[in-house]
Amino acid sequence: MFTALAVFMVPACASEAHADTTDDAYVMILREHGITGSDRNLIRMGHAVCDLRDLGWSASEVAQEITEQNPSITDGDAFYIVGASHAAYCTEHEL
Repeated sequence: MFTALAVFMVPACASEAHADTTDDAYVMILREHGITGSDRNLIRMGHAVCDLRDLGWSASEVAQEITEQNPSITDGDAFYIVGASHAAYCTEHEL
């Protein structure tokens, strides 16, 4: 679980990385749901969700990890992040 800690607790950076269309759509969906954070950190979190799913974690385990590492994120928002990440970056996984 230490790996997940490092991934989900990325500090905010002053400058945003250039995002592609998929990244833009993913961030827009999260923002429309009221989830905040820098674009860069949200995109990293989305890819981290897929990385953990690739390692065999269930969607519920990933959502739980998100809330454990980010106490300000609700359970509902964590599951929303997992769902949005699946739709944007790792459609090969079932929810």
